[in-house]
Amino acid sequence: MRRWTLRHLLLGIFAVTLLVALVVASTLVVGWRFPELLARQEQQQARLAASLAYVVESELRSTERILTTLAATLDHTPSSSSPPLTSHDDASLLPAPPADGALAVLLRLDTRGTIVALQQAPFILPAAQPILSLGDDARGLPPVGAARNRTALEWSGVYLSPFSLQPVVGAAMPLRGGWLVAEMDVQRLTALASSSPWRGQAHVLISDATGTAILTDDPQERLQRRRILPLDALQAVRQSGHWIGRLDRQAQRLWVHTVQLQRVNWLVSVGVTQRDIYEPLWVTALTVLLTAAAAALVGALLTSRAATMLQRRMGNLIEFARGVAQGAYPTLRSHSHLRDVADLEQAMSDMADRVRRREHQLHAIIDSTPGVAVQIYSRSGHVVEWNRASHSILGWSREQALGKRPVELFYDEQQQAAFEALLASIDRDGGAAGPFEGTVRTMDGQTRWLLSTLFAIPAVDGATRLFVCMDVDITAQKSLQTALRQLNSELEQRVLERTQHLQHANAELAQALQHLQQAQDQLVQTEKLAALGSLVAGVAHEINTPVGNARMAISTLQEHLRAFESRWREGLRRSDLQTLLQHVERGTDIALRNLGRAAELVSSFKQVAVDQTSSQRRQFHLHEVVQEILLTLTPQLKHTPYTVSAAVPSDIALDSYPGPLGQVLTNLVQNALIHGLAGRDHGSIRIEASQDATHWRLRVSDDGAGMTEEVRRRAFDPFFTTRLGQGGSGLGLHIVHNVVTGMLGGRIELDTAPGRGTAFTIVCPKVAPRNSATPAPPAP
Repeated sequence: MRRWTLRHLLLGIFAVTLLVALVVASTLVVGWRFPELLARQEQQQARLAASLAYVVESELRSTERILTTLAATLDHTPSSSSPPLTSHDDASLLPAPPADGALAVLLRLDTRGTIVALQQAPFILPAAQPILSLGDDARGLPPVGAARNRTALEWSGVYLSPFSLQPVVGAAMPLRGGWLVAEMDVQRLTALASSSPWRGQAHVLISDATGTAILTDDPQERLQRRRILPLDALQAVRQSGHWIGRLDRQAQRLWVHTVQLQRVNWLVSVGVTQRDIYEPLWVTALTVLLTAAAAALVGALLTSRAATMLQRRMGNLIEFARGVAQGAYPTLRSHSHLRDVADLEQAMSDMADRVRRREHQLHAIIDSTPGVAVQIYSRSGHVVEWNRASHSILGWSREQALGKRPVELFYDEQQQAAFEALLASIDRDGGAAGPFEGTVRTMDGQTRWLLSTLFAIPAVDGATRLFVCMDVDITAQKSLQTALRQLNSELEQRVLERTQHLQHANAELAQALQHLQQAQDQLVQTEKLAALGSLVAGVAHEINTPVGNARMAISTLQEHLRAFESRWREGLRRSDLQTLLQHVERGTDIALRNLGRAAELVSSFKQVAVDQTSSQRRQFHLHEVVQEILLTLTPQLKHTPYTVSAAVPSDIALDSYPGPLGQVLTNLVQNALIHGLAGRDHGSIRIEASQDATHWRLRVSDDGAGMTEEVRRRAFDPFFTTRLGQGGSGLGLHIVHNVVTGMLGGRIELDTAPGRGTAFTIVCPKVAPRNSATPAPPAP
């Protein structure tokens, strides 16, 4: 293998790099820059051709709009079926063509093809002897022939106008009474293109469908009607609508882009000379070549100088490396002005120092490792190295073990044979063996368990191999494993027993939970019955007053009757009878009013009691339930300094459960009396209601003490009360929450703060859900 000097290598690398750069640059110029410039030129030509076509098409579309509008006007203008040939009535319907366009002549023909109206543009100079005029037969005009048997506007090719004797292109629009014909002056139409800004950027050519010249740089081509496009270009345009190719004109080769006008089948071509295309390409290529030549000259000089400096410093590094390999560890001083070379020399010096330290560390580790016995063996299996841990674990000292085989120390014959086979396998295949476990005998005859790993390392000369065996004493771990197996067996039995105890405890807990749920249901029912009992006591007390008044009135009336009876025996007077009638009327009125009051209380109590005990669904008005509840609470409220006001519209009709709703309202009012207003000399409770299309809203608020944040969070929890030991069960608001979110199918919100009172807002649907037995969890 040929070896290269550093100078030759750097110069070769520079030459290859320069060559690759030139190849890449040339490839980019030829494969990317040239095609990009060609594509850009082609796109520019396509844009110019499209712009030119757009200008001509715009003028043609403008003429079509004029004809379409005029045709619609003439079709709706009443006229006789056979107008006179010289009539100016029809001619007045044709506007004069504009002077700034290409529209030259407007004609109207009757159904026989006779010219009945004629208008010419101001820029048209009349021919000395026009071929056609008013009253002539114009059926021979090319546009009329193209539009015959058609229902839409049709364009013709280029022809000589019989009015101006100039080249024109015509369009014919069928009417109900003939045709409407327009002629576009070719010279003015092409003048739009010749005066466009792209005229100086490229060669502009316009030809008809046969390739015959209409607009060119050579006037002779237009006069002699020469074909300027080849046949293959015409075929390509007919198939795809455009053509890109070469065209030889006037000793020049043009790159031409041709598009077709859809209305008159003209061909618009935009051409650029080859010089305009290739000149930027040659400039780019020449610039790349000159730049590469200058870079090559400067790079070769600099590379040669750098190679000389590097070669001298590399020689010093080679001598230093040879000294390190021989174990001399010489001192290397850096004098290079190149940072990388100086760093390399410093790194080599640091490496030699670290190699020396690591060599000492490796010997110290092998010799001083307390828990790992390290032995090094030759290929024949004799001990080469023996550390202190081997002496501590196996019993033999380094001097006693060197040069001996394991069978002479701690192996038996079978273990020795397996050890030698393992050495041969590692020497043949490489790799390592282990870790594996085994027993050995120590110098004092004891048996120890060792975890061993065996692998090969190269010798100092590199021609042979040495084998390192690393042993860890695991005798204690083996004893622990035996103890752990026994302990695991005992733990499995304990876990089985503990599992049985847990299953029994879980069964007891489930039974206790069932009892607690039953107790909770009983407490809720008791709370309902207690509320109903309080309601009965209040109503009974309230009924006692009107019944007592009625009884007193009847007893007084009875005494007056007895007095009247005694006077009746002695003889009556007219005044006695009048007095009796007055007493009877007054007593009857008192008794009837008090008995009516009692009957009203009994009726309200009956409705409330039936609703709260049956929880039946029915249709009712909200204000009726509120009034009945407040009536039953009157005995409890009239002995307090607090007032209760209600603002409930009478048009809130519900299909729900009045009993649970009354229970909710009763609990909220009593909760305000007991917890919010208790101990105050005045206070008020406000009940307000509103509705929307589907829901009703009830707000019960007081101006009492309010709740703290902790009490507010737990207000709806079961068995939570701030009057523990004072008669409170902690189920009132819990029942309210369950009824509202369950049976009534709504939600309840609590707004409170210390010193600001408490407000409960209930929002429920007007039609309660059919399945509403499961309450929602309490709102936070």
